[in-house]
Amino acid sequence: MPGANAAGVTVVALASGQSHEVVIHDPDAWAVRDIFPSGDLLLAPRRDHDPNEDSTGTPMPSLTGPYRPNGEPSGFFLAVADGRTGAQRGLYVPMGNGVLGKGDELGTGPAMPLLIAPSGQTLVYQLVSARSGGSGDLLTISAAGQVLDRYRLPSGRGAASRQLAAVRADGAVLITRTGDVITVEVLDLASGRRWVVATAPAGSHLLLAGTTSWDG
Repeated sequence: MPGANAAGVTVVALASGQSHEVVIHDPDAWAVRDIFPSGDLLLAPRRDHDPNEDSTGTPMPSLTGPYRPNGEPSGFFLAVADGRTGAQRGLYVPMGNGVLGKGDELGTGPAMPLLIAPSGQTLVYQLVSARSGGSGDLLTISAAGQVLDRYRLPSGRGAASRQLAAVRADGAVLITRTGDVITVEVLDLASGRRWVVATAPAGSHLLLAGTTSWDG
């Protein structure tokens, strides 16, 4: 429920209808973001990291990890919970080597733009563009936390902001709202090519396969 930090979640196997409970340790700090094909849960932090509290790099309930000397974040922490026991391990995603460029920011909170690809081996994460104040480029991240690739989306004056909504076998699903039209695109993560798969009037409520819901 909105505003509630669930101490446990119910995982339902859609093929059989069987379900089981998974305990979320420290639910005030972590929120379930997505589920791996293995049944393990991807957790996102509920609050930002205060660099004055901890600079050791120890996984903790924080989005932004250790800071560089100039005050910019050098990465962020996630967590993975065992799909049966709820036992958690930290997952640190470094943003060094120029991955986080000028004008890029990290999305925050339990609804951070981060999804698991159907293979379970890759995460897709969307940066925030400080230049436009909207959604930025996409990053693919390995299940071990290493940034693999960057997919540049149209930016600058007049460019529509594309929002990551889902990841399918054929690519990442992006939502764009311009004027009276909502556009659904797929970005091929192999080639970087984008194509339109659907359009709808502005104000429509879209339900996309592989997602919860998206409010136009």
